[in-house]
Amino acid sequence: MVKGEKELIKQKLKLKYLNLTLIILVVALACLPAFINAIPQQNYEIKKVNRMIFISEWGLIAVNDTVTITNAGFEDLHSINIGFPNIYSSNLKYYTANLQGEALTIEEKIDEAREIYWLNYIFPQPLKPKETYNFSTLTVFAGLIQFQKGGYTYSFAEAPALEKQAELCNVTIFFPPDSSIFLPENSTFKRIGKEPIVNNVFINLTPYYTKILSLNFSSVTLQLLDIYWSERVISLESISKIKVSDTFSIHNPGILISAVKVRLPKGAAKIMAYDFAGPLWRDERSGDEAAVAPRFGDIKSNENFTFKLTYELDRKNFINQVDWRGIYIFNFNFSSKQPWLINNLTVKVILPKGCEIKDLNMEPEKIVETTYQKILIYNFKDVTPLHDLKFTLKYKYSGLWASIKPLEWTLIIEAVILVFAVVARGRKIVLTQAALAPVDVISKFVELYDEKMFHEKELSEFEESKLRKTLPKKEYKHRVKIAEERLIEINKALTELKNELKKASSRYEELIKKIEMAEAEIEAAKASETQINLQYRAGKISKEAYETVINDVKKRIDKAKSVIESTLITLREEI
Repeated sequence: MVKGEKELIKQKLKLKYLNLTLIILVVALACLPAFINAIPQQNYEIKKVNRMIFISEWGLIAVNDTVTITNAGFEDLHSINIGFPNIYSSNLKYYTANLQGEALTIEEKIDEAREIYWLNYIFPQPLKPKETYNFSTLTVFAGLIQFQKGGYTYSFAEAPALEKQAELCNVTIFFPPDSSIFLPENSTFKRIGKEPIVNNVFINLTPYYTKILSLNFSSVTLQLLDIYWSERVISLESISKIKVSDTFSIHNPGILISAVKVRLPKGAAKIMAYDFAGPLWRDERSGDEAAVAPRFGDIKSNENFTFKLTYELDRKNFINQVDWRGIYIFNFNFSSKQPWLINNLTVKVILPKGCEIKDLNMEPEKIVETTYQKILIYNFKDVTPLHDLKFTLKYKYSGLWASIKPLEWTLIIEAVILVFAVVARGRKIVLTQAALAPVDVISKFVELYDEKMFHEKELSEFEESKLRKTLPKKEYKHRVKIAEERLIEINKALTELKNELKKASSRYEELIKKIEMAEAEIEAAKASETQINLQYRAGKISKEAYETVINDVKKRIDKAKSVIESTLITLREEI
């Protein structure tokens, strides 16, 4: 091939490649607008973030962010993300946000690549181009304070995580008033005066900032309490009083605590505290707060304390009649704004039979109806002082006729017959009191039986604590001994009361027999459980067979307990 032909071929190839490049470029330019439109344009500027962190005297952390944001783009801005390191996601217990009096919708997002947990704050109205919003957020965290010998350690993000650079971010942390703070030498945070407050100002805070601040401090007033569970029972059965009982199961991971202060509804009277061994006080008290101390000494570090408070409230302060036909509205707060985090809260509202629910502001998880009662059951998780658990019930209740029990109807009918007999024969007939319900005996029986179940539950908790090794062996033996001794006294008294109720009438005899049969069933089931545990440990039965039998045993126990509880409810109604 001659030299001229080779050059011609090269020129043709160059021209071919050039044409192909031009085609690709034209196609790319044609697709570019669609590609640009497909990407959401969130062009905004964060002018300022003012963050204030408050450490409560019970170890909860409240983080308040005030954000000034300007829409620098050409499209409406609908939301903004503010986050924190993903390692603290389980510590987040509550959040809310406000823009000029309107609440913001908040969605949770996880950025696994950057290990950031985002809260997406959605504006009530989109932020228009060149406009500015100034909104406020509040988040509550638990478990950011850890107790160690000599003091506490606070650990959390130095500043909020943002997707855009913030021109200024001012972070201030407020510690309990008596705190002594130990700042690391290289810390960018500095004290403000003599108060237990530290501050740092970030100029041009970089996006996705997740650096952790960890510092030590000491405090005498700070009390860390883990409220494993709490139960509130509200009874509307009395004509003039609302009867309430609050039970708390508490663990102390911090310093020694002499007493636990519990907030009570306004006007609480006849307040009495109980532990597994009985009343903790000699006399009833009154007030909006109750300080409950253990029977023996203080609540030491890593110790548990379970107690119950019972009290009465005046119906007039919580229940209003809105219609002469028997329409009422009951307003109450399920939590009484306790200052701690309650991991699990159960609330039971007991209504008398014949109470017709007209309206509820929150639907119960379950409604249990017995012969004489209707019980609304609610369960809540991770309740903070900021959670709004206001309960409103509108109901209809004709107290005169609905409250009359079958036994009372019998007495009324008998009385009417006797009155007619007196008129007809002109003779005096004396009504004996033998047929009337022995209120004092029933009341004492129910009270003691409640205490019995409380102690039995305590013994079960002691066993669990022993297995988890959270209760010292010496303390375990001491508490078990006290509980068992008290149970012996209760069972002896209950036997006498059972006999009295059996003699009172055949109806009470039948109710007591139901309880005794259920008790026998529970004892038999527990004996079976012990036997099967021994066989399983000895390797005589398979794991599958063991689990099947254990499940059957638990079902037997639960069924028997249900019989006892329903019978006790019936007896309470008789009171």
